[in-house]
Amino acid sequence: MLILFPSNPLEPGRPDYDFEDEWAAAAEAGFEVGVVEVEELGADPQRAVRRIKDASSPLRSLYRGWMVSPELYSALWAALSTTRRGLLYPFGGGSAEGRKGSGPFSGPAWTRSGGRAGVSRVRRVEPIGVHPQSGMPLSLEYRLLYLYGQLLGSELYWEEAAYPDLQPPLEHFGRIAGQIPSPFFTMDVARGRDEKWWVVELGDGQVAGLPAGVPPAEFYARLAKSFQRIRAC
Repeated sequence: MLILFPSNPLEPGRPDYDFEDEWAAAAEAGFEVGVVEVEELGADPQRAVRRIKDASSPLRSLYRGWMVSPELYSALWAALSTTRRGLLYPFGGGSAEGRKGSGPFSGPAWTRSGGRAGVSRVRRVEPIGVHPQSGMPLSLEYRLLYLYGQLLGSELYWEEAAYPDLQPPLEHFGRIAGQIPSPFFTMDVARGRDEKWWVVELGDGQVAGLPAGVPPAEFYARLAKSFQRIRAC
């Protein structure tokens, strides 16, 4: 498995400064690592992947980096295919699976109230503190990470808050995760004042930040073990 990171614009053969620790951790965990010159994807996709060696047989790759538009992601997919490497994700939302849930929904409360904070107000989540810099109320939230429907980890969402000795209902959320047509994603979950649990947000695992309490070495060691289990099945 090849893990791809954005390149450093000043040193294109190296990862961007923000991903250096992840690059080193991925290599230590046994992954092949490479860089994508993200700034070249729009004008010259082949140049963007020029440092990636051709594979002897078709292989999948996992991108870990900055969020890019569907058009640029499609360009990355096409450019990688010339090296006999694909991406873990299909290149856009054009498939039937990618369009599930994209129709109308009861969203006025979300769209008018400021995203995650708005949902927190509507749902009356359980508070656990206040952010020391912004003063934003912090709620009882966790970040779950899934690979092919299998739980990679359950971590505290807020580094700044004091959490109770409590874990979300992982079996319940695991059933939900099994219905999500994405190979690698985050699921942010929270508990309401009524002690009911619910999903706050789903995120793309390729571009999601690592939970504050999880060092890159631990994350990539988990990822490597999960891929080994999947290959053994």
